[in-house]
Amino acid sequence: MFMNYQYIFSESFDTFKVFESLTVEKVNKTIEGMPQTIWQILNHIAIWQTHQIMLLKGDKSGNATFNEQASWMEGKYVQHQKELDERIEMLTTQIAWIKHFIESLNTHEHTPENELKIIQDMSTHLSFHLGELVLIMRMNGDYPLPHQMKAFLAEF
Repeated sequence: MFMNYQYIFSESFDTFKVFESLTVEKVNKTIEGMPQTIWQILNHIAIWQTHQIMLLKGDKSGNATFNEQASWMEGKYVQHQKELDERIEMLTTQIAWIKHFIESLNTHEHTPENELKIIQDMSTHLSFHLGELVLIMRMNGDYPLPHQMKAFLAEF
């Protein structure tokens, strides 16, 4: 029996357009009491997802314990839009890879329990940090409020 993993995870990696129209100014803004900038969170997500993708690819070097603290060591601010755009492209590529990997699970004859656990962890992790990004951006006036979301998501 085949499971439809694509259906199960169909919206798990939706970014709600959070990465669109980010600028150096927006990602470098600080909020009193918030320990990280958007730039730091973007870097953390990219580093963490890189580790998880290595595990999904079966890369044995990815089995090392993930160093959470080191993933936050990137600089607090980004200097150039090109560097920010490259990080966003990296995140977009990672998410596309994950979605493709999930599609490929539909052809497996066995239940890939380890892979499903990693995908679940990735989905939860991304969701948590997207929530942080949305909150920071809303506090800075850079992201729509809940009642504006339907129209915002329908754009394009």
